[in-house]
This record gives sequence, structure tokens and C-alpha cells, in this order.
Amino acid sequence: PMIDGLRQYFKGEVKLLVNSYTYEFAKSIKLLDHVYEVPHPSFSRGKNISWYEAFKVFKSIKTDIVFDARSYFHSIPLSYLIDKKCLIGFDVFGFGFLLDVALNYDYKAHMTEKYFKFLEYLDIPRPTIKSLEHYINLEGKKYKDLKDYVAIGIGTGVQSKDWPDEHYIRLIEYILSKYNKNIVLLGKTSEERASKYNLDIKRVYNLINKTSIMEAIDIIKNADTFIGLDSGLTHISAMLGIKTIAMYSGITRVGNWEPLNLNNNVRVIRKEVSCNYNGDGCFKSFCEDNICMKFIKPEDVLRVYEDIDS
Repeated sequence: PMIDGLRQYFKGEVKLLVNSYTYEFAKSIKLLDHVYEVPHPSFSRGKNISWYEAFKVFKSIKTDIVFDARSYFHSIPLSYLIDKKCLIGFDVFGFGFLLDVALNYDYKAHMTEKYFKFLEYLDIPRPTIKSLEHYINLEGKKYKDLKDYVAIGIGTGVQSKDWPDEHYIRLIEYILSKYNKNIVLLGKTSEERASKYNLDIKRVYNLINKTSIMEAIDIIKNADTFIGLDSGLTHISAMLGIKTIAMYSGITRVGNWEPLNLNNNVRVIRKEVSCNYNGDGCFKSFCEDNICMKFIKPEDVLRVYEDIDS
């Protein structure tokens, strides 16, 4: 939505720098003039990472204004490599002095609200948030034979936000036993883990590691409901207007990263635990016992599914 506002009112080119695992999605955004893939070791989850290549990408860019959307210490120095006139970002953790313009960072606001501060600085009106289909070019329907299904996203990029496999499998069994629905499994994970979902059940389609991000979007767009974690696919489902059930950990601050609720289509499930610091989050990327996720039971998700389905 922030880029949409820029596109409408800022008369110039709009360029986006993204990490490798979101590059395919970013290329589909209609609102951009250029998309750069940055193999930044601190942000990329894939194997193709390189400080040298990241330096080369930043060094190749010429622009007037740079918005540093994260403003962390390991991203600000790279922004200095860009041929620019002004570097604007957030005063996060005291690093604001490194910026030409340091905007106030509201630690409790949703990320979309934080990005709107860039528009406010340029005196650009805040745009209405629209369905994802307004912003991106969707591919043709490759999986046209899939009918009447619930899509489930398996896994997420951070271990501490993940859900146990036995919980996923029990949820799948519950939905199959109570509803006349097919199940389509999506996501990226290890092949060993993906093989656990080769269930000998006719109505379960295991597409883990088998789709591109754009193919996954096409599948989600035609789903009855999407069930997932704190991950990109969950945000995509929410912005497509699909009924979305999101299981969230206690890692991030409550209110920061929840999916956008366009038409009352989103339900977020959280469990209050002692180590999430009263909703402020523990920010652990690895947790030996992520009880905030283990305490979310398949029965909890099924109840929400029954509620949102009605």
C-alpha cells in the first residue's frame, strides 16, 4: 500500500530492493519500475548469499531518495553505497543519527502504519488498502484440477514460529473427517520434513516444495480457507480476501505483523505464555521449547475454522 501511494503521487521512478526469497513475488508488483535482488547475508534465507554481490547491487543504483524500510545497523551502511541525495529511515535502536532524516519509530504500530510514515513525510495522502490482486500480476491457473479445498501452509522461515508436525497432521485428519473438503499443502521446508506429509489419503495433495511463490498464490486464491503461520503465504491469503486462520507465536510484539484484515476474513490465534513479555515478544529466532506454538492445539484451530466457515 505504501508503494501504491508513491506510484499515485510521486512523479518519478520507484525502485525496490528485496532479498532473494521474495524476489519472484516482488517482480510481479505492477507499481514498480525496477526490482533489485540483493543476496544480503543478514536478510536472505536462501543459499545464494554474498556480501560482495550485495555491495555491487547497492553500488549500481542511482536515485534521489532512499527509504531504508528497516533501518537496522546491518542495512544502513549499505544504503550509503547508493548514489543518492537523501537517506530516510527510522530511528530504531538509536541508529537514527546515521540517517539524513530519522522518522519516529512506533514500536507498537503495525508495519503498514510505519511504512505510511514515508508518505506522510512527502505529504502524500494515505491510500486505501486494496486486495492483493490490485497490486500484483497473477499467473494463469496451473492447478485447475484442484477443487473445493482448504490450503495449509507448512512451516515458516524461523524455527521458533513453527508448529509441530503432529499438530498439523491431526488438524488435517480432523478437517477430513468432519468436512467434505480436499486439503492442499503448501510451503518450503526440508525434503525430509516434506516427506512426512506424504499421507496415504486420497484427498490430501502434498505440494510442499513443489510450487513457485506465484503458483502458491494461484492455489491460495481459489481456496475455501487458508491456514498458516506467521509467514508470507498467510499475509498473501489475507490480502487476497480469502478466509485466513493465522497461528502466531509470542516472538514478535502483538500488533506489529498480523495479517491485514480486509473484510473480516482473518482470525489470529495466539496463546499467552509467560515468556512473551506481556505481548512485547521475546524476539528469539530459535527456541528449544516454543510453548507459545505448542500450546496452540489442533482442536483450537478447528474451532476457529468452524467459526470462520460459518
